Amino acid sequence: MSELLVPGNGGMLYTGAEVEGMVAEVRGGHPRRYIEAFFKVMTEEGELVAFKFTPEQEYFYEATFGALKRVRDGFWAFAVKARKVRLTTFIGACEAAFLFNLPGFQCGVIGAEKKHAKQVLDLVDLFYNNLPEDIVLEDGTQ
Repeated sequence: MSELLVPGNGGMLYTGAEVEGMVAEVRGGHPRRYIEAFFKVMTEEGELVAFKFTPEQEYFYEATFGALKRVRDGFWAFAVKARKVRLTTFIGACEAAFLFNLPGFQCGVIGAEKKHAKQVLDLVDLFYNNLPEDIVLEDGTQ
Protein backbone atom coordinates (compact mmCIF):
# COMPACT_ATOMS: atom_id res chain seq x y z
CA MET A 1 0.00 0.00 0.00
CA SER A 2 3.02 2.32 0.43
CA GLU A 3 3.22 3.60 -3.19
CA LEU A 4 -0.47 4.41 -3.31
CA LEU A 5 -1.72 7.97 -2.83
CA VAL A 6 -5.13 8.04 -1.20
CA PRO A 7 -7.27 11.16 -1.59
CA GLY A 8 -8.53 12.61 1.67
CA ASN A 9 -10.59 15.55 2.80
CA GLY A 10 -9.48 19.03 1.82
CA GLY A 11 -7.60 17.80 -1.24
CA MET A 12 -4.96 16.04 0.88
CA LEU A 13 -3.17 13.02 -0.57
CA TYR A 14 -1.96 10.35 1.86
CA THR A 15 0.65 7.71 1.19
CA GLY A 16 -0.14 4.12 1.99
CA ALA A 17 2.20 4.35 4.97
CA GLU A 18 0.30 7.39 6.30
CA VAL A 19 -3.03 5.56 5.94
CA GLU A 20 -1.56 2.52 7.67
CA GLY A 21 -0.39 4.80 10.49
CA MET A 22 -3.90 6.24 10.88
CA VAL A 23 -5.37 2.71 10.93
CA ALA A 24 -2.85 1.78 13.65
CA GLU A 25 -4.01 4.82 15.64
CA VAL A 26 -7.64 3.65 15.32
CA ARG A 27 -6.63 0.19 16.49
CA GLY A 28 -4.87 1.86 19.42
CA GLY A 29 -8.13 3.57 20.37
CA HIS A 30 -7.52 6.96 18.75
CA PRO A 31 -9.61 7.44 15.59
CA ARG A 32 -9.40 11.22 15.21
CA ARG A 33 -6.91 11.59 12.32
CA TYR A 34 -8.65 8.82 10.34
CA ILE A 35 -12.06 10.43 10.88
CA GLU A 36 -10.91 13.91 9.88
CA ALA A 37 -8.95 12.60 6.90
CA PHE A 38 -11.65 10.43 5.31
CA PHE A 39 -15.15 10.90 6.75
CA LYS A 40 -17.74 13.26 5.35
CA VAL A 41 -20.97 14.49 6.95
CA MET A 42 -24.15 16.05 5.66
CA THR A 43 -24.85 19.64 6.69
CA GLU A 44 -28.34 20.83 7.59
CA GLU A 45 -28.43 22.35 4.10
CA GLY A 46 -27.81 18.92 2.55
CA GLU A 47 -24.20 19.54 1.52
CA LEU A 48 -21.64 16.75 1.91
CA VAL A 49 -18.56 18.18 3.68
CA ALA A 50 -15.41 16.96 5.43
CA PHE A 51 -15.88 15.90 9.04
CA LYS A 52 -14.34 18.60 11.24
CA PHE A 53 -14.49 18.40 15.03
CA THR A 54 -16.61 21.05 16.74
CA PRO A 55 -15.30 22.50 20.04
CA GLU A 56 -17.78 20.28 21.91
CA GLN A 57 -16.65 17.18 20.02
CA GLU A 58 -13.03 18.17 20.66
CA TYR A 59 -13.69 18.36 24.40
CA PHE A 60 -15.64 15.08 24.39
CA TYR A 61 -12.91 13.35 22.37
CA GLU A 62 -10.13 14.48 24.72
CA ALA A 63 -12.14 13.53 27.81
CA THR A 64 -13.14 10.17 26.34
CA PHE A 65 -9.98 8.95 24.69
CA GLY A 66 -7.68 10.44 27.26
CA ALA A 67 -9.21 8.15 29.89
CA LEU A 68 -10.91 5.31 28.01
CA LYS A 69 -8.69 2.37 27.15
CA ARG A 70 -11.37 -0.30 26.68
CA VAL A 71 -11.92 0.40 22.97
CA ARG A 72 -9.27 -2.17 22.12
CA ASP A 73 -11.23 -4.71 24.18
CA GLY A 74 -14.27 -4.15 21.96
CA PHE A 75 -16.23 -2.18 24.56
CA TRP A 76 -17.35 1.38 24.06
CA ALA A 77 -20.70 2.72 25.28
CA PHE A 78 -22.26 6.18 25.65
CA ALA A 79 -25.59 7.75 26.38
CA VAL A 80 -25.99 10.92 24.35
CA LYS A 81 -28.63 13.54 25.16
CA ALA A 82 -27.19 16.82 23.86
CA ARG A 83 -28.90 18.49 20.93
CA LYS A 84 -27.21 20.52 18.16
CA VAL A 85 -23.76 19.67 19.54
CA ARG A 86 -23.32 16.89 16.97
CA LEU A 87 -22.21 14.33 19.54
CA THR A 88 -24.31 11.71 17.77
CA THR A 89 -22.32 12.42 14.60
CA PHE A 90 -19.11 12.17 16.63
CA ILE A 91 -20.17 8.83 18.18
CA GLY A 92 -21.19 7.48 14.74
CA ALA A 93 -17.81 8.52 13.30
CA CYS A 94 -15.88 6.80 16.08
CA GLU A 95 -18.00 3.65 15.79
CA ALA A 96 -17.45 3.60 12.03
CA ALA A 97 -13.68 4.05 12.38
CA PHE A 98 -13.55 1.16 14.85
CA LEU A 99 -15.86 -1.05 12.77
CA PHE A 100 -13.82 -0.46 9.62
CA ASN A 101 -10.44 -1.05 11.24
CA LEU A 102 -10.65 -3.19 14.39
CA PRO A 103 -10.91 -6.94 13.72
CA GLY A 104 -13.91 -8.40 15.54
CA PHE A 105 -15.25 -5.04 16.75
CA GLN A 106 -19.04 -5.11 16.96
CA CYS A 107 -21.37 -2.30 17.72
CA GLY A 108 -25.00 -1.90 18.59
CA VAL A 109 -27.03 1.26 18.82
CA ILE A 110 -29.95 1.77 21.16
CA GLY A 111 -32.15 4.83 20.88
CA ALA A 112 -35.21 6.16 22.67
CA GLU A 113 -37.02 5.41 19.42
CA LYS A 114 -36.05 3.16 16.53
CA LYS A 115 -35.60 6.21 14.28
CA HIS A 116 -32.88 7.59 16.59
CA ALA A 117 -30.84 4.39 16.42
CA LYS A 118 -31.35 4.28 12.65
CA GLN A 119 -29.94 7.82 12.35
CA VAL A 120 -26.64 6.66 13.87
CA LEU A 121 -26.52 3.59 11.64
CA ASP A 122 -27.27 5.81 8.63
CA LEU A 123 -24.23 7.91 9.60
CA VAL A 124 -22.05 4.79 9.52
CA ASP A 125 -23.41 4.06 6.03
CA LEU A 126 -22.67 7.65 4.97
CA PHE A 127 -19.08 7.37 6.18
CA TYR A 128 -18.62 4.00 4.45
CA ASN A 129 -20.18 5.10 1.16
CA ASN A 130 -17.94 8.17 0.97
CA LEU A 131 -14.58 6.62 1.80
CA PRO A 132 -11.92 7.01 -0.89
CA GLU A 133 -11.91 4.02 -3.25
CA ASP A 134 -8.35 3.12 -2.28
CA ILE A 135 -9.13 2.59 1.41
CA VAL A 136 -9.12 -1.12 2.18
CA LEU A 137 -11.15 -2.08 5.22
CA GLU A 138 -10.26 -4.75 7.77
CA ASP A 139 -12.41 -7.37 6.02
CA GLY A 140 -10.53 -6.77 2.75
CA THR A 141 -13.30 -4.83 1.01
CA GLN A 142 -12.75 -1.43 -0.59
